[in-house]
Amino acid sequence: MSDLAHLLPFFNGLLLCRMVYLRQDGPLGSRRNAVLLLVQGAGIWLLYGLSTATIALSLVVLGAAGLNLLFEQRWFDLARGWRSLTLFFTLLGATLVATLLGNLSLAPGVESAATFFAAHVPLFPTSLTAAAFGLLLFGLLMLANETNIVIRAVFHYLRLEPTPSEPLEARDPKLVSISADDYRAGRAIGILERWLVYLVVVSGSDLTAIGFILAAKGLVRFKRLERDNADRFAEYLLIGTLLSTLCALLIGTWVRELLLAL
Repeated sequence: MSDLAHLLPFFNGLLLCRMVYLRQDGPLGSRRNAVLLLVQGAGIWLLYGLSTATIALSLVVLGAAGLNLLFEQRWFDLARGWRSLTLFFTLLGATLVATLLGNLSLAPGVESAATFFAAHVPLFPTSLTAAAFGLLLFGLLMLANETNIVIRAVFHYLRLEPTPSEPLEARDPKLVSISADDYRAGRAIGILERWLVYLVVVSGSDLTAIGFILAAKGLVRFKRLERDNADRFAEYLLIGTLLSTLCALLIGTWVRELLLAL
């Protein structure tokens, strides 16, 4: 658990940097990828200082950035889930660095700052440790952008997304009834839905509350389901809701088990 506690600031910093993908379904581009790499590299040096492990961690991030650029330039239209693949590569590589080298320790002041922050955030108990706060934040970030990437990849594979280059009026109404506005709204609604389910699971509250969350979402979208040619929208809504809930339950349960082990 000590290795995990030392890695959590890096994991959370990485996920915060990757929030740039939240509103960027298309390619990020070479310039933005370079800026993202520089920010991640600077974050590593600030968190851990100069050491062999820091250099190895920087190489892992550099490798992931290279994969990102390669996928964007050559195979972007084949599947959108490659962004999750590069995240997995980075998390696995960082874990191996911490395990094999064993000298990955936070720079002076970082851990005390995290403890102070955890103790003064009104949403959490004052007894919350830095490691516990990092775990909770990790789960929230994973359920925001990263789960959104996975769900968007599934939508892309099933052709349940609007085509930006084609006006909505020109599309076949029997096949497509999902507008760009629905698609954008679904992103925000899905994140809030996952966060609520996650907090219910982590807090150990009555899981029947999840039913009320899903019912509220269905009520908001009910009139949209009554329109003509809404079959594709119903598929989009059902697949997105089930995937969101499943991811929130899995990550929430995993985080809860780790919190109990602290």
